[in-house]
Amino acid sequence: MIKNMLLTFIAVTAVLPILSINCNHGDNIKAEKLPDKIFPMAFRKEKAIRIDIITKEPPVIADINDPDNIYIYFLQDQDKNCVVIKLTNDLEIKNRYFIGNGMGPGEALNPRIYGGDDRSIIVYDVMARKFIEFDRNFKLMNEYKSPKNLGGYFYSGGKYIPDLRMVIDGFNYTVSMAKESGDTLVFRSYRRIYARKLMPNRSIKDSKLFETPLVEERWENNLTPVFRDINFGYYFGHIFILDKMDYRIKKMTTDGRVLKDKRFAFEAKTFSKSDREEWVTKAFGPKGKKKFSFPEKLIPACWMMPVANGIAVGRCNNYNPDEKSPIIADYFDPDLNFLGKITMPYFWAWNRPDQGQCEAYYRFLFKNGKLYSVQIGEDLDDFQVVRWGVHIEKGKGDIQEIILLPFILKK
Repeated sequence: MIKNMLLTFIAVTAVLPILSINCNHGDNIKAEKLPDKIFPMAFRKEKAIRIDIITKEPPVIADINDPDNIYIYFLQDQDKNCVVIKLTNDLEIKNRYFIGNGMGPGEALNPRIYGGDDRSIIVYDVMARKFIEFDRNFKLMNEYKSPKNLGGYFYSGGKYIPDLRMVIDGFNYTVSMAKESGDTLVFRSYRRIYARKLMPNRSIKDSKLFETPLVEERWENNLTPVFRDINFGYYFGHIFILDKMDYRIKKMTTDGRVLKDKRFAFEAKTFSKSDREEWVTKAFGPKGKKKFSFPEKLIPACWMMPVANGIAVGRCNNYNPDEKSPIIADYFDPDLNFLGKITMPYFWAWNRPDQGQCEAYYRFLFKNGKLYSVQIGEDLDDFQVVRWGVHIEKGKGDIQEIILLPFILKK
């Protein structure tokens, strides 16, 4: 079952460097209380397809600057090669390409498509720490090898900006590890966002744009805490950094200048050990509670993604995998002004503190007024690529007052 198995290419590797936190990111920025308003946006499923392929993973949607096509890829087919499928905007298959599994030129062990344009497409191989530049038919053009290990890979948020020949990416850098009394490990680390310039001599010039204060992370009782505290994305020509624990968003330029820094109020909650063990068991299987732990305190912000002309931030009240209703998200314009609440289609692991942002990053793409998504079912091979129409009701202003959230997901 996917609930037990879909640690896949993200969860197990991503969980390990992102641990429980004991730190204070606070300062004098006052938390803004968001009003009870809705933004009149609705989603209608227009088309869905399945793709005939034998694979170990569900597909990933790549964000490539191509007005006429969308691209999805599977990390490994039955031959362990990465398969890239080009579809029309109407979800008709046009072509298939392959990235060979290996360490040679043009090959990758753990590829991620970071974007591209009509000149080329950039793929990052996590294992080899190299960028591979392909042409539009996925024929090798260049490779750029990173000489430095910047830390644990974020597995979400990375984006190639063709006009700047630059990649924005995030890493978790661990400074020290120590064992306390009993079965407690203590890590000290930073979360960092980098601009990674692809240079003409095939080198990479790294510039640090953002760094958290030094974070103390604790593994209690040999349990791996599973959550992510920092996420980021490149939307509307700027970098947005989400502090999920403090519900805080920074808007930055690509040279690291902070343009906006906003904090939003939320209701604090804690969860009992029995509730957390129940949710971990549902997410990771019967043996999960002996290996993993969910946070005791609520992390209110699940993820963020661009939708239409704004940014949606998912909100949750718990980590129960059985929460399968349409999702309430806060909706902001690109200058972080709150527009209202919207109701989005349910997707797997949306409220999981470690996985939600990965799903938002890898399974969704807004393009040409449509939202494309990968909807995952109960098994690894149970998925659909879906196109949603995004409709904003006109004639009632941008915002309406709300008593109850009246949006019903239209089918």
